[in-house]
Amino acid sequence: MSESQKQELEKYQATVKLQEMELVEVRQQLAKLSEIVDRQTDDMKQLNAEARLALDNAVTARETVHQKLGQNFGGPLSKKLAAQIHKNSGQISDNLAN
Repeated sequence: MSESQKQELEKYQATVKLQEMELVEVRQQLAKLSEIVDRQTDDMKQLNAEARLALDNAVTARETVHQKLGQNFGGPLSKKLAAQIHKNSGQISDNLAN
C-alpha cells in the first residue's frame, strides 16, 4: 500500500470515528427527547382525567341545582315569591292606571 493510500485510509478512519461519536450524541439526544415526550404524554393523560372529572362534577352540580329548583317550585318559598310578584304587579298596574 502506498503512502498516499495509507494517508487516505487514516483520513477515512478518522471520519468514521467522528461520525460514530456524532451518532452516539444523536442517540443520547433522541433518548432525552423520548423521555420528554413520554413525560408530556403522561401529563396530558393526567390533565385529561382531571378535566373529565371537573366536567362530571359540573354536570352533577347542574343536575342537583335543577333537581332542587324542581322540588322548590311548588314549595312554600316559591308560593310566597309568586304571591309577592302578583301583589307587586297589581300595584304597578294600579299606579299606571292612575
